[in-house]
Amino acid sequence: MAVLQKIRNRAGIAVIIFVGVALFLFVIDHETIARWFNKSDRSLAKINGKKIEFTEYDAVANEFHNFFALQGQRIEQEDLRELVWNNILHKHLMSSYFKEIGLAFSDEEYYEVYNGESAPANYKQLIEPEILKLKYSSMLAKGFYQPSKFAELEYFEENNSSDIEYVMLAYKNIDDADIKISESDLQSYYDKHQNMFMNDKRYREVDYVVFYITPSTTDSLQAFEKIQTKYDRYISGGLVPSIKEENLSEIDLLQMGLPENFFNEETGTLSDVILNNEAYFFSELSEINFIPDSVRASHILIRPNENFSWEECHEKADSLLILINEGADFGLMAMNNSEDGSAEKGGDLDWFTFGMMPEFNDACFYGKIDDIVKVETDFGVHLIKITDQTKAMKKLTLTSVYEEIKFSEPTVNYYFANASNFATENTTGSKFDEAVRKEKLVNYTAELGDLDDKIGQTEGARELVRWVYDDKTKEGDVSVVYNFTDRFIVAKVKAIYEKGVIPFDLVKEKIEPEVIKNKKAEKLLADLEKDVAKKMDINDIAEKYGIETAAANNISFAARYIPSLGFEPNIIAAASVLDMDVLSKPIKGNNGVFVIKVVNKTQAPSKTDFTDEQNQAMIEFMSKLYNQNTQVDFMLEALIKKAKIEDYRYRYF
Repeated sequence: MAVLQKIRNRAGIAVIIFVGVALFLFVIDHETIARWFNKSDRSLAKINGKKIEFTEYDAVANEFHNFFALQGQRIEQEDLRELVWNNILHKHLMSSYFKEIGLAFSDEEYYEVYNGESAPANYKQLIEPEILKLKYSSMLAKGFYQPSKFAELEYFEENNSSDIEYVMLAYKNIDDADIKISESDLQSYYDKHQNMFMNDKRYREVDYVVFYITPSTTDSLQAFEKIQTKYDRYISGGLVPSIKEENLSEIDLLQMGLPENFFNEETGTLSDVILNNEAYFFSELSEINFIPDSVRASHILIRPNENFSWEECHEKADSLLILINEGADFGLMAMNNSEDGSAEKGGDLDWFTFGMMPEFNDACFYGKIDDIVKVETDFGVHLIKITDQTKAMKKLTLTSVYEEIKFSEPTVNYYFANASNFATENTTGSKFDEAVRKEKLVNYTAELGDLDDKIGQTEGARELVRWVYDDKTKEGDVSVVYNFTDRFIVAKVKAIYEKGVIPFDLVKEKIEPEVIKNKKAEKLLADLEKDVAKKMDINDIAEKYGIETAAANNISFAARYIPSLGFEPNIIAAASVLDMDVLSKPIKGNNGVFVIKVVNKTQAPSKTDFTDEQNQAMIEFMSKLYNQNTQVDFMLEALIKKAKIEDYRYRYF
């Protein structure tokens, strides 16, 4: 934005130099940047100690780019980067394993896949990962077998069930304030559950404030003066309206801000200047129509291509129209001739509202039921049959002139000054937090990956993300002002999370609720153990605690949830093995501490042939295996977790 550029120019010589350098760096290639700023290390990553040079990335990226260009396809830069990275991971993590087990993709196979010996040899490495995935999936599929005993076990786990009666002493009935926990309690829980506090990838937690640039009263007045000038020119015939708004109901007009009686005015009526949202406008009532809200239609679409011209499309449509008018079935003609997904339904498009291509709209909404018309749109030539319409309703067409209320340079200066003052006066994390509270600003929080391109809902935030991940940026640091199209942002690094075990101090607050719950469980377990030791039955226990017994039915060992209780695996396990009419020991659950009693058991019908179960297991396995090769993707993910990967891509992109 030009206004924002002027701000930069006014910020002083240092900013001018910075912008000049930034523009210079923008026009040179990333390899040159890497060479200048990191002469000793131009690596993109390290995988198990091996450097992956940027030149390797660049070579693969160029091959992919050329490959897609050869196919007549365009690939977005973000998608290309991810594709190249996955190719590199596959090469350095999975290829060695595939080689070890004798899995390969020969040149002969490549030429066969590419359909000819003219296949470019350097494209082989691009498709090799996917081919090897398919081969490996095939090996897994052929090696899969479920023993009959496993099938038998699963059959009974799924079909044996129990009905239980239970008493639950809920954790929520004990006030958290009544539970005392110490730092050592938290540390002990953390030490025993470190596997729960692992980061697969590093990320940064960032707090930030947004200074939205909104037009001032002066900006609004300037826009009003402009629209008033246009209004006067329109009345005198010196201005042609720029926007046509069709198919408007009375509610639509009210939402635009037009007066209630405007819907009943005559054509030619001109509104006053009206403020709506961030623009002024005026409208003339140009047409009054009675059209349906919805239409159902069928169509035959004939698309042009390099071998079939627009003229030939029209000729074919005319020939089909003659046949239809002579009695040929429209639906059958659509099935045999339409180049659209609706062809298999005889061209039926079902019901739709106003909003198709203009030519298509006019034919459907201004025509009559059973009309068959030919229209041309950007998609091709259509034969349209109107099969049904809702009742015709009054709709208006307006011709309107708008003037957007835009923020001016002084307005941008004002918000930039506010953001700059905030950033310069609050250079530490504590000052940032205090200023947010004192000034009653909205404090947004975001988790940023090192390759993210947006913060919250704000796109184009790579520069901010690079600052967050700069080696010099520490926890608690506050950024300079970052400018975007309609806002300024100042950010603070709240927390730094590296790959691996998250430090205790960063998860202590998250651990606390679980430790409190465990303390509650210890107390309730001790109370119930005393009750069970006294041979109290389930009704006595319920009466003692002033609660009622409850029931849960049809609980199988294979179930994941219990109706009304949710995820309670310990209760499911106990219900599956407990004898009937025997009161269980106290059981620690997710919602509370339980004692249960099995009141009924249902045994699955006895059988000896489990072929159906084995076949079903095979189907499920194959479905997972060939669902975009998820089985192999899981393997790659496992190798990534096991590998030591230092990812430096954020330096380049």
